[in-house]
Amino acid sequence: MAQDIDKRIDKQNEKEAEQNEKIRHLLKEMITFCTYKSDNKNIVAAKAEIRTFLEYILLGNEEGEIFLSDFVPFLKIAKYEYTKYKLFIDFENFVVRLLAVKDTSERFEFIQLENLKKGFSLLKTALTYKVSSELCLSLEELEKESYDRYQYIINEYEAFYKDRNPAKARQDFNNAMLELCELYKIDAKEAFGKNGTLATKIQKYFLPNLKD
Repeated sequence: MAQDIDKRIDKQNEKEAEQNEKIRHLLKEMITFCTYKSDNKNIVAAKAEIRTFLEYILLGNEEGEIFLSDFVPFLKIAKYEYTKYKLFIDFENFVVRLLAVKDTSERFEFIQLENLKKGFSLLKTALTYKVSSELCLSLEELEKESYDRYQYIINEYEAFYKDRNPAKARQDFNNAMLELCELYKIDAKEAFGKNGTLATKIQKYFLPNLKD
């Protein structure tokens, strides 16, 4: 009887060791994915932070709230090449949005844009009375031309700072994973559902002092 129990324990340990090795391989793939170049500075910063995070997990940390075994759902999602690729992309976007929450710096271009808006607002106020319609039209054309030139900055501004809400970022990531589970019949819904904790643990790593 005791021998049978020992055999079952050994078999279970062997199964866990095999699973952990698969998770390590997947996380190493994610690290490789995060070495790919990007022209977007926010994504570059996120990739670096993700690599640090994944290396931290691979080292087998004994402290903290997230461990290698927590990533079993990622292993399930990576069942197919396409779903694995989607996992990598959606996880990266999730981290980009989390980092946006704690980014308190302001780029010079963003400050310029705000000053541009303030400048035109003041001009419009100052020229409200006793000005020709021709001057007002010229001002509107100048404003439109200026905003057209700054459009790429406006787009980046909105993409990075829009919806700086960690709870929504977490929910969007979970929903993306749930959609993959539904479409590709992957048994990982529980990990990303109402009672799932993985995305919350990831958020706490990147935003440890945040009260959500």
